[in-house]
Amino acid sequence: MPDKSYDAFVREDIRRAILFELGREPSYTLNERLLAKRLELHGYTKGRDYIRTQLHWLQDSAEAIRIQELGETVLAVLTQRGLEVSKGFVEVPGIARPLPGE
Repeated sequence: MPDKSYDAFVREDIRRAILFELGREPSYTLNERLLAKRLELHGYTKGRDYIRTQLHWLQDSAEAIRIQELGETVLAVLTQRGLEVSKGFVEVPGIARPLPGE
């Protein structure tokens, strides 16, 4: 099995953390600014462009979220597939598996 780069590890873990945080919300929805704050709780400080790139990947490549734009604000909405990924029921290459207890 090839070793993953540190950047790939971080990217996959950030995607996992995004899905985890969306799954905690009653509406399964967070805006990018609140996501950035929640990612800080996971140890990641990332800018808006980086977060938007990950959101687009989660939408386009994994079908784990839907993106809604409200003016200049981006909202991420968890899909059923994204919820299943966040719970560990479905594995998607490019997204880290949830940690035990998540």
